[in-house]
Amino acid sequence: MNSKLPATPQSDSTAHTDALWTADDVARYVGCSARQIRNFRYAGMPTIKFRHLIRFEPEVVKCWLREQNRGGEEGRYATTFPTKFASATAASAGGAARR
Repeated sequence: MNSKLPATPQSDSTAHTDALWTADDVARYVGCSARQIRNFRYAGMPTIKFRHLIRFEPEVVKCWLREQNRGGEEGRYATTFPTKFASATAASAGGAARR
């Protein structure tokens, strides 16, 4: 068996401490789609970027998810829009109010 392969979330008990997760690994761990993980990234989920590859540190992901679950202003990713979407949302809301 190749010990160089990164551990997947299913084998978390035997995971290497230095293994990084892909978006699919994070999605399996969280129980959602890879698209939702992309939304989490836009909302501030920490990532590591190697040229065009995006990777996640398992412990950082777990900590970030715990922080989001605590609630409060800084812990509400569901109500926080990324900057590029916030202006579009405000513009569409303003346009609807003017009609």
